[in-house]
Amino acid sequence: MDDKNISQAVVARLPRYYRYLGDLRGSGIERISSQDLSKLMNVTASQIRQDFKAIWNFAHVDLKVPESIVVENVHLSDSLMKLSYGIANQ
Repeated sequence: MDDKNISQAVVARLPRYYRYLGDLRGSGIERISSQDLSKLMNVTASQIRQDFKAIWNFAHVDLKVPESIVVENVHLSDSLMKLSYGIANQ
């Protein structure tokens, strides 16, 4: 998986996740561990965590915070590059 695209394999698994998680929610289960979900879906817990991480990295998130709090959108790679540059040029 590269930085800008979700792999086709992850995309192909999305309908399965949707179906299983929808069925669980319909049964009143609102939380499940990757370990328990892996047993139901017959995939590894690690695969589930990697897939959800890939999806989450592309999800838009709106934060609702009090007006007195300032939120800044920070790109980790940009911050690390600036920090590295600053340290190298001290």
